[in-house]
Amino acid sequence: MGNATSKKPNRQKRPRFQEQSDDHVVYGSSDDIQVDSGNKFDEQVISTLKKDLSETPELFVLNNMLMCVMFFENYHKELQEMSPKRYRKDMDCIAPDLLLEHVNRNVLYRPLHGPKKYNSETLAPKRLYVINDVVQVVTTFESSSSYERKATVRLEDSSRKGYVKLREVEPPSVPIESDDIPIAKSEPTPSTSRSSTDSDSYGYSTITDMKTPKPIEIIKGLRRQEGRPNLPPSCISHRKIKKTLMESDLEDKEIVNITDEDLYDIASYINSKGFMKFFQNNIFPNGIGTNLGLEESEIRLAKSIPGKIFCGFHESDKHTPCEIIPALSLRWPHKQTLQFIMKAQKRPEPRKRYVFPTQRMISEIENLNCVLVPKGYVRKKGEHTDSDLEWEIQFPQAERYIETFMSHAQAKCYLFLLTLHKTYIEPDTFQLGLLAEHIRSFMLWECEANYSDWPEHRLGTKLVTLITSLNVHIAKSDLRDFFIKEKNVFENIPKKYLRHAQKMLHEVLEAPVMSFIKSLRNLRYTRGKHFYHPFEFDQLYDILIKTGIQSTNPQLISDMHIPPNFKKIRHLDTDIQVKHFKEAQKRERILKKRQEEIEKKNLKKEEEERRGSIDSVDLKWTCDRQFDVYKTRALLIFFINNFIEIAKKCSQISSHRQTLLYLKQARYLTRIMKDECPALEVEEQEYVKQIQALEDECNKKAVREKSSPRVVQNGGVHFSTNTQISNSSNNNEACSSTEKVPKVNGVVKPRKSVMFVESH
Repeated sequence: MGNATSKKPNRQKRPRFQEQSDDHVVYGSSDDIQVDSGNKFDEQVISTLKKDLSETPELFVLNNMLMCVMFFENYHKELQEMSPKRYRKDMDCIAPDLLLEHVNRNVLYRPLHGPKKYNSETLAPKRLYVINDVVQVVTTFESSSSYERKATVRLEDSSRKGYVKLREVEPPSVPIESDDIPIAKSEPTPSTSRSSTDSDSYGYSTITDMKTPKPIEIIKGLRRQEGRPNLPPSCISHRKIKKTLMESDLEDKEIVNITDEDLYDIASYINSKGFMKFFQNNIFPNGIGTNLGLEESEIRLAKSIPGKIFCGFHESDKHTPCEIIPALSLRWPHKQTLQFIMKAQKRPEPRKRYVFPTQRMISEIENLNCVLVPKGYVRKKGEHTDSDLEWEIQFPQAERYIETFMSHAQAKCYLFLLTLHKTYIEPDTFQLGLLAEHIRSFMLWECEANYSDWPEHRLGTKLVTLITSLNVHIAKSDLRDFFIKEKNVFENIPKKYLRHAQKMLHEVLEAPVMSFIKSLRNLRYTRGKHFYHPFEFDQLYDILIKTGIQSTNPQLISDMHIPPNFKKIRHLDTDIQVKHFKEAQKRERILKKRQEEIEKKNLKKEEEERRGSIDSVDLKWTCDRQFDVYKTRALLIFFINNFIEIAKKCSQISSHRQTLLYLKQARYLTRIMKDECPALEVEEQEYVKQIQALEDECNKKAVREKSSPRVVQNGGVHFSTNTQISNSSNNNEACSSTEKVPKVNGVVKPRKSVMFVESH
């Protein structure tokens, strides 16, 4: 069957993403659903919100709370600024975490309790891949003549997917004692000296020891080796490789005269363990560390594990933990990533609107380089004796590129998971359990599984699903690398640390609102009035833990210590009236006493918190099955005020679309307040007027900005450069544009957001 273009060549195809008019806002799943004032979708959203409030009130609170937490000023604008520039011009250095780099400008993590109390840090360590030129990796078709002073190597497959060996092409002719050289083994050898239980125990203790950071040793000078002036002898390992012999090769020799030279070749490999020690003890402290901007004290205090050096940058009162990762540059490994490359062809629904990654994204990623990190597969006892020769394949440039295609909702979910990890998991496991890099891989798989189901106003519900899914992966000890599907990134992690992560995530699911309050309270906005106002978690917590009338806004019930039915009733019979008055006074005394007890309890908690740094958030709090009218009105007023304040700030520093998004949510909650709390009709009308005024002002501002757009015509389609678009147009469908993605220093520069406007 022919397509529509071939049948009707003169008919111009309407662009899938068009500039939106001023009376509606992209809302819901990946910001792709239009919410017009007064249409059916508004009623559907309101109905869903009402259902959440009545049936799952805890998720209703969580959804609205997470919508109020801000990480970016204007996500789409900041996405355009995420350029793949190098960290320093005089060094080959890749910093792959674009999202975190921009988030760290606005938000820092500063715990209120614990050993790192009031120490400001980033949500995840800053990763810096330092590309070394002491070893040159070439393909089979490249000549090594131009690399005379470098160790020139070619790749050799390892028995583990995601790992390779580096075999020297032309090793220098240095005398080698062949008697001490082990024979290379292609497959791991299982242990036979112990039972499986003892072997696992021994293996995991070995893994724990290898993943425990140890101080580096600063070594001055380098013992040079003839033929390899840039590498010490500790970086080279030799193996005997069995020759493929014919009968004619041995026909002139007797069996007794056959030597090892007749049966084996000696191959030289770059030892990953030796190279890591050479880098951490020599290259890093004697040059690289200073060039990166690290202080001498930080260099001396640095610690390392295979493949990473842990240090930090100090800027005023902020400490930025950093992971320095030595690496060798390598062209994209098509053989190892074949399943990733073939994803688009294997999809059962080729015309599916939302896909991740698209074929164009995969094609761009194929043109990027990856890196080899001196980190072999950590072995258990008796397994994988050649792990010191292995190098792990990692994809920092591909991660950097693909992050720019996350929608705003996906990016927020990723950052929320990192916040939970920073609060509940990292303090106890550090590098031994679930890591930020595992969460990153998990998020990419989730984006691919369902790219469209990420509604901005239901992030709480989505996160509960994500945490449940992550727990399933942890329980199975199985999470695949996004680019090399055969590689299980959980395979080397001891079970007890995975069980700890599973336990903590299970506790989060048991009390999601309180767990997120405890975690998100540690986030601090760093830019004052130039950013959004911090969310009042303590105020929300007070509303939730109070019961009945105590949770009501005091401004609305200044004279409601006496219930309305006692207050308004007037009896003609004097005795009955006196009895009623006494009952009212008794009720007032009971409520007053209860209020004093709560205040005393809160003061006691505050004193304990100041004295012993005890967290005041009660994780054992149980949410009501249904909120009473007092708590409902207090929550609605609290969230409406927050959304209005966010919309006001959005109008100043963010986009027109984002402003309308938060005003829409405020309008929905106002409508619910009118239906659930008829007594607040006057307040509801005031909110409606305020929201309408802000919408009108926002729309006028948008019209003024669009009055003189800068437009560049390209092949019959206009590209407007001064407007914002939805998340999805910057992600999937925007990939179908004919615009070429530029490259800077060999790294793909993320595409700028482009608004498709139909030409006339």
